[in-house]
Amino acid sequence: MMWLVILAAAAGTLALRLSFLVAGRHLKLPAWTTRITDLVFPVAIAALLGATLRGVATGGLGDFVALLAGMVVTGLIARRGRSILLAMGAGLATVFVTGLIAVAFAAGTP
Repeated sequence: MMWLVILAAAAGTLALRLSFLVAGRHLKLPAWTTRITDLVFPVAIAALLGATLRGVATGGLGDFVALLAGMVVTGLIARRGRSILLAMGAGLATVFVTGLIAVAFAAGTP
């Protein structure tokens, strides 16, 4: 029963976080807001990365490399694909896989 509650909370959190990205695609704003909204995503991503870097500073080199790889992949896909949802998904997957490799590598070294 406890796992069901945890999974429901995780699903709700994920839905809440992704809702603004999905709904933002269908939102029509006045033309004058284009200059301002072009800066929202880069500033938001920079704030998230800055907060994460503060936590990574105490986590070790593996965490830093995983975050850096995720940041590079996110930036490249966002620049080429023009889809922030795809870019963030690919960046998160890169951080996850690189973090797993770092943990496996650290466990294998004495």
